[in-house]
Amino acid sequence: AEFSLIQGLHGKGQLHAALQRAVAALAMAEQIGETRLATWLDPMAAVVAADLGDDESARIHAERSWERAQPLNQLVLSAWALHAQGYVAMQRGDTGTALERYEQYVALVRDTENGVARHLVMARAAEAYFLSGRLDDAMRLTERAIADATFANAPHYLALARRVQGQIMGAQDRRDEAMGAFDEAIASFTATGSRLELARAMYHQAAL
Repeated sequence: AEFSLIQGLHGKGQLHAALQRAVAALAMAEQIGETRLATWLDPMAAVVAADLGDDESARIHAERSWERAQPLNQLVLSAWALHAQGYVAMQRGDTGTALERYEQYVALVRDTENGVARHLVMARAAEAYFLSGRLDDAMRLTERAIADATFANAPHYLALARRVQGQIMGAQDRRDEAMGAFDEAIASFTATGSRLELARAMYHQAAL
């Protein structure tokens, strides 16, 4: 239950509250010996800490999530832990490391039927590929992310994929299409109350 609450607080941009809940939930997981649930929570703590600019805390949570995931050998937890490492690297401007982690992620989920493993992370992977200059690969990943989010009826993740797609289209000099993608993302983030990603979408549209 705490995991979903932390995701909601993060999406709304209430980062300090999200991190406090994540740390408290991790302490509870430790107390009852729930390594698997802690492996869901550590990546969220890493992501939130990265968005707060606390690189050291983000790194510790991301590394610990990967260490926890290894012996469990569950695809979705490995994918989630790789995402934490990739996101933390991307937020601190280490595009090379971010791409390495998301390349591992893409290879891991390429043939899986596990929609959660793809759905929660694919748009972020596309962003790392975009930042690395691999526009064609990034576009293919956004198309997959859009398909998964549409199937799941998940407007936040659909808007996230459309925002990244807008960045790619802008780099391809497809200005009108890019502006349309950003408009769609902004409208959806506004409707869902996803203020953190709304700000990012507005920033990237303004930059274009």
